[in-house]
Amino acid sequence: MGSRGRSTEVDLGFSDIVKDLDGALMLPIELRKGRWGLLSELILIRLSNQSGTPGALFGGVELGSDETLVQLLPFYRITPQEPVAFDVLAGGRLWHISAEVVFTPGVLPGVVVDATERWIDPVIGVRALADIGKRWRVHGYGDIGGFGIGSDLTWQLLGTIGYEIGTGTVLRFGYRQLDVDFEDEENGFIFDTGTGGWILGVTIRL
Repeated sequence: MGSRGRSTEVDLGFSDIVKDLDGALMLPIELRKGRWGLLSELILIRLSNQSGTPGALFGGVELGSDETLVQLLPFYRITPQEPVAFDVLAGGRLWHISAEVVFTPGVLPGVVVDATERWIDPVIGVRALADIGKRWRVHGYGDIGGFGIGSDLTWQLLGTIGYEIGTGTVLRFGYRQLDVDFEDEENGFIFDTGTGGWILGVTIRL
């Protein structure tokens, strides 16, 4: 990640993110009628941290970061639901990234450095859903986008296995990876990141 011609490598594990997490919302919603449908998702993440500075020029440093992602992907089901369904998708993913670093007053007066970027990536993808019997479900999803229109490249992979615990309610466990490579040459903003990890969720069919 970087801004104004300066960049740094960032590697945060789950415990690091939880410690600095102010709040997060991840809300996927799917609408479908017949073979046509819409996959939508809203992700909001707010991280912050405070620490001392290596010298006496400032009293401390405070970091805040906001990440907002809105995904809208219309899809068409090319095969029936049972026992396996395949969907093709095409749409867009909106990114809004903002970060602020505050150097609190010490020997020198306080300084605030911030950066904000917003872009939309065109995205195409495929999805497969399978009913493997005895209430077990398998879900696989992949997409790719950016193509230099928004970011240089973005891609996503998601795989879950689910168990139907009640009518229309499925408990899911799996893994998700979401990568994006964005750079604004005018101000030197760089956001070349990958976010991945194990996921646990519930699907409720209304």
